[in-house]
This record gives sequence, C-alpha cells and structure tokens, in this order.
Amino acid sequence: MKVRASGGLLEYEAEYKVNSSDTSACAKVIDNLIQKLVNNNYRVNQVTPCAVNKCLEILDNKGSSVLKINISIETSKDKCIVTYTVSGLRIPNAPKATRHFIGLLEKLVKRDDYRANLPPWAVFRVSKSKFEEYRIAWQELSRDVEATHLPVTVSIDICGTMKQKLLIPLQTVYFIVEKDPLKALKILIYLNSDLTRNLVKLWAWTMGVGGYRHTSYSMGLLPIPRALVEGNLWRHVDKLAKERINADNADLNGLAKSISFTEEMEKELVATLGITWEGYKAIVEYGKWLNEAIPLQYSVEELGEIEEEE
Repeated sequence: MKVRASGGLLEYEAEYKVNSSDTSACAKVIDNLIQKLVNNNYRVNQVTPCAVNKCLEILDNKGSSVLKINISIETSKDKCIVTYTVSGLRIPNAPKATRHFIGLLEKLVKRDDYRANLPPWAVFRVSKSKFEEYRIAWQELSRDVEATHLPVTVSIDICGTMKQKLLIPLQTVYFIVEKDPLKALKILIYLNSDLTRNLVKLWAWTMGVGGYRHTSYSMGLLPIPRALVEGNLWRHVDKLAKERINADNADLNGLAKSISFTEEMEKELVATLGITWEGYKAIVEYGKWLNEAIPLQYSVEELGEIEEEE
C-alpha cells in the first residue's frame, strides 16, 4: 500500500487482484471493507453529493464522527486500484495534539518504519520493558560515546500545570536497563570514560564526517568489568552516592558529573580488565587521533623542509 499526505489529507493507494470476468468485482471489494467496519461496531454513512465513486463518513457506536473517506476506483485488467482519501483523522480528546500532527502528516508517513495500518503519529518499537528504571542511554550518531541516564518520566509545564509525562527521544538512541541504581551509575561513568570512548572507535562504523555509529552491535562488543557487575569496582563511589542515590528520582546524571574520574579510578578499571597502563594510554592516544577533524599545523622550519623534499 502506498501512502501520501498533503494539505492535512491522507491518501492510501491499494491494489486488489480480482476476477477480470466479474464486472462488479471492484465494487465488491469496497462493500467487503465497509462490512468489516460494520462488524467492528462502526456505522458507515454515505455522503452526498459525491464527486468520486464513494464518499463515506465513519461513526463510532455512540454516533460521533471518526473520519471521512472518499474512495476513487480505477480498473485495469485483473486488478482494481483504489485510492482512499482520508480527512478528519484525530487523536481522541487531544485537539491541540491533533492540530500539531496534522501539520506534519507528510513527514510522518515518509518515515522508513511507518506502517500504513496505523495512524501517522504512531510511535514504533515501544514496549513496557523500555520504560523501566534505570535506563543508561547513548546517542547513535556522535563523535564520542555520550551516555546519559534517560529518565522514564519528566515534569513538563502544560498550560501552566506541571505534569509527569513519558520521555520518548526524537532521535535514535540505544540503552540498557539496570534496576540497581548504584550499578547504573557506575555503568554511566564507565561508558563515558576515556577507555570506552576510544576503545569502541577501533571497530565502530564511521560516518565519514568525523563521527561514529554507536549501534547496539558495536557497543555490545565492549567488555563489562566483572567487578562492576559484582559491585566491587570503585567502592568509594558507593559512599559518595549512598545518600543521593537512595532518594526518589535520583539524579544519576548530576551525580556522575560530580564524581571526578581520577587516575586512581582509571588504574583500577584497566587493571580489572587486564590491560596494562601503557596499553591503556596507547588506546586513548590512538582513539583521540583516529578520524579527528583537527587542522594540520606546521612550523616555518617544517614547511621549508617539505619544499626542499619536493
């Protein structure tokens, strides 16, 4: 099925194979669709006058209008091509949201993962398991891994009233859920460490503009220290975080920023992973050099040497 949108209207184009010897086959296709609506407790009224094959108004079982559909039919040998032009689509009890999304219909239906059997504003790949604390998330496209605690809900001022609403990112992000807030905090610190940020550059796909794609695959190759999982890594963080992390709606991002990632923490991390200090420094140095958009700088003497060689 092909979907288009323009001027607040949706157009769905569908092809149906029919018996070419049956002159009323296309009309039967539409009648069957109308019957399905009736079977699902909708009322279907024909609207007149009508400039196309059929003009319908769909009402719910209380008699309230749901939407209007104009149907145009083209026949071609053994198939009929039906165009459904839909108007009046709305989000129940949300007129402001409806007006907002109606203005974005064209963009919404062009999404790669848009499914024509759902409203244009449907959100995909969302499930209950993705709305649990504590979500440690990172953006897919960036120069370095930028991990953050992604709260399940946030306070939003809606017409002067503060309300708790689900937080759904607009950009593609990946995250892991760790139910233990202290472990989640340490994972956050670990993912934002120099080791992680430069280690993942060794195998992550590049974007060609100095950045990397931090997909679930590339991030999944990172080693997770056993000591972190067992709660034995960075024990001093436990004491620093104890009071603030036990409070409701703990600010893991603010807490992580307040903890300085010292050289002692670096050494404890690399020792846990079985990496030598020299090897760690080499990984960090190479990762910072790799694919970085830093302008070359030459001294006057160096430029003179290059000219002589040429």
